[in-house]
Amino acid sequence: YPIIDLLEARRLRDDNRRLRAQGKDPHFEKAKAQRLKRLKANTRFSDVAEEFIKTQEPQWRNEKSAQAWRNTLAKYVYPVLDKWPLEQLEMHHVLEVLKPIWSTKSETARRIQQRIARVFDYARAHNQFAGENPADWERSLRYVLPSLGRKRVKHHAAMPYTQLPQFFKELSKHDCISARALEFTILTAARTKEVTMAVRSETDFSQALWSIPAQRMKTNMEHIVPLSAQASSILGAMMHKHNEQFIFRGVGRSGYFSNNSMRKFLQQTMGRYRYTVHGFRSSFRVWAAEQKTYDRLAIEFSLAHKIKDSVEAAYMRSNLLEERRLLMQDWANFCFSERDK
Repeated sequence: YPIIDLLEARRLRDDNRRLRAQGKDPHFEKAKAQRLKRLKANTRFSDVAEEFIKTQEPQWRNEKSAQAWRNTLAKYVYPVLDKWPLEQLEMHHVLEVLKPIWSTKSETARRIQQRIARVFDYARAHNQFAGENPADWERSLRYVLPSLGRKRVKHHAAMPYTQLPQFFKELSKHDCISARALEFTILTAARTKEVTMAVRSETDFSQALWSIPAQRMKTNMEHIVPLSAQASSILGAMMHKHNEQFIFRGVGRSGYFSNNSMRKFLQQTMGRYRYTVHGFRSSFRVWAAEQKTYDRLAIEFSLAHKIKDSVEAAYMRSNLLEERRLLMQDWANFCFSERDK
């Protein structure tokens, strides 16, 4: 007194009584609050960001994601935001990071904004930051930064399916792993990595099935592929040539086939510079749709696509394996139609 008047003293007394009623020691709680305040004063954005990355790393399917996060944050964000304690950061600090690159490096800037926002959300959830998220686009930044136009999606160049029979006839003249791997990729409508890292244990010749494990799938779900007679023949021939784990052998220490080998073979050896390996999935999709005889979901399942309609997905309990078996055999027969003449 008079720094603390009677009214304030009674309030503090009542606060302490409430803590005692809860079984807490007022002296200990005060010391705890002071320690927390000192800790917050020394916590920087990079501390929380690294903590967030470590918690998310096991869930990220691509092992390069964590490194990409660290690289972009270290280059653009930490030098600016780490100048102040985390609890003192506001929107103008975030703008100091984003404004210099918002127009010149728009895609990078958009990605950085999203990553900063996620770190702040993590900090708020763990009581390391109070108040609104200063990097939130909808609530904050959209009112001070111009919207960035979405880049037009660049689709993989796809060979018209009408050219596939002649293309397969040309492929038969090449006796190499790249040619066989490309044939198998087209016949199964698979993605490059799914094929290059295929191993013996994933195949079941008695059932004519190829089971791709979840960790190699974009959907993060196991994918069962019914094999046509031609696809099974390619696998059998490749496995007969060696006893290695990976079906399509590579020359490096990894043992599996390089992801670029099929692309180089297609574009350079075969002279199809316009097209991509991934584009053959589109070739298959267009062919199947134009036949007008196959179930739409069977086509989507053959491409390992998730059902976008949540209600439809909830009621779909079948993977339409037998329908897909007929579909993939017809696709293989079409691709081999010129070669078999």
